[in-house]
Amino acid sequence: MRFLHLADLHLGKQLNGFSLAEDQAYILKQIVALACEHHVDTVLIAGDIYDRALPSADAVELLDTFLTDLSAAGINVVAIPGNHDSAQRVAYGSALLAAQNIYLAKPYTGTLCPIPFTDEYGDVIIWPIPFMRPAHIRPYHSDGEFGSNYSAALETMLATAPFDLHVRNIALVHQLIVSGSLSPEVSDSEITLGTLEAIDSSVLDKFDYVALGHIHRPQRIGRDTMRYAGSPLKYSASEARYDKSAVLVDLKEKGDITCTLLPLVPLHDVRVITGPLHELVAPKIVQTGDAHDYIYAQITDDTLPLDTQAELRLAYPNLIGLEHRPASRSSDTFEPLVLQTTQARDPLALFEQFFLEQNQRELTDDERALTVVALSESREPKN
Repeated sequence: MRFLHLADLHLGKQLNGFSLAEDQAYILKQIVALACEHHVDTVLIAGDIYDRALPSADAVELLDTFLTDLSAAGINVVAIPGNHDSAQRVAYGSALLAAQNIYLAKPYTGTLCPIPFTDEYGDVIIWPIPFMRPAHIRPYHSDGEFGSNYSAALETMLATAPFDLHVRNIALVHQLIVSGSLSPEVSDSEITLGTLEAIDSSVLDKFDYVALGHIHRPQRIGRDTMRYAGSPLKYSASEARYDKSAVLVDLKEKGDITCTLLPLVPLHDVRVITGPLHELVAPKIVQTGDAHDYIYAQITDDTLPLDTQAELRLAYPNLIGLEHRPASRSSDTFEPLVLQTTQARDPLALFEQFFLEQNQRELTDDERALTVVALSESREPKN
């Protein structure tokens, strides 16, 4: 059986105010083409399908098109929710989609729900394990003594699962997994991940392959068959140096697994450019790359020139960040400068997202109406 392991699609994400819908549609089409070219049986998506628990209509449409294209090509899909997703929203229509071999994991309610497959070597069991915090599973394991320990909580979840270690078992997991004292390399958008959330990789030793999500850089954890696929696109300037890929997993008889990274090529890259302003905006420099890439500029002039942002935007329309890095100052004093954003964000949508993440439920109609009134009043001029 052949899998294509993906994670952290973050559909609907914006990069400093710029919509990535076109870039995401482009990369999803590329992934479908790769899956068809390499005769993939099943696509695995290890969480963070959406960027927000309350996804935009454009994000939902992107996923719908992606799943429809894979289904039309006869390719199965197994996906789990991540910490950015609403597990309930991801699972909407899951019973209907399962009839099309699109398996969207439901929220955890005390037992894991494995998905069986069969190939010429025998049975393959895929175990979708939705993103969890110890508080999420405590209501279903009141006798568990895991407290706030993530490793112990995951062990409790797995202890009730009816494993057959004679067949091939595949896990989909969206957590922070470490191997002993070695932690995965993270980007600046992930530096808030704390050691308290860490789960030791030994908890997952019984699985033949572990398809991980949560970390945006593709990397292995401990063994070749436990991997973070990484995000398919670069979602911050700190990811500029990472090559993006999908993991092609060839699963033969038990113990015989081969992993190959398939490069993903973006519509627009994320690049960091460094130098004096007059050099960075010179035509010969601009033309060395795609001027419509997403650009994070580091200006090395001793004094920041007037209209720096305006000049950069003329040369690089998709400017996502600006930093003053004069050679005369030490690097620990460098600070990113605030850019004027090109797209306004809807305050109601932001509050709805915040409320959902804090309360694990959506606003009622009455609460939404009160919020609209409060936001409207906040915009009125004060006498």
